[in-house]
Amino acid sequence: MSIPPKNIRGLHDIQTNSGKVDSICAPYKVHMRISHLEMEKISRKKEKVSAVHRVKNIDKRFQEIEAEKEALWRILDRLNNGNSIVKPKTEPGPCNGSKGFRLKY
Repeated sequence: MSIPPKNIRGLHDIQTNSGKVDSICAPYKVHMRISHLEMEKISRKKEKVSAVHRVKNIDKRFQEIEAEKEALWRILDRLNNGNSIVKPKTEPGPCNGSKGFRLKY
C-alpha cells in the first residue's frame, strides 16, 4: 500500500459562508436571547426564594431543638431533686482535639 497524497480533499475542505455572519445581527435572535435571559432570571429568583425558605425552616428547627433540650434539662433537674447537673457544651465546634466518635467493647 502506498501513502495517499496530501492534496486529497474531502467534505471538510468545502468552504461555505455559514458561520461568517454574526449570529447576533438578526433582531429576532437578540429578542430571543433577551427572552431567554428573562426566563432564567425568573427561574433563579424562584430558586433563591425557595433556598431562603429552607434556611428559615432550618433556623426555626434549631430554635425548637434548643427549647426542647432546655425543657428536658429542667425535667432531669427536677427528677434529680435539684442536685446540680453539669450540662455539656452546647456550642458547635471541634471536640477538644478528639478524633471522632469511638466505641469500646
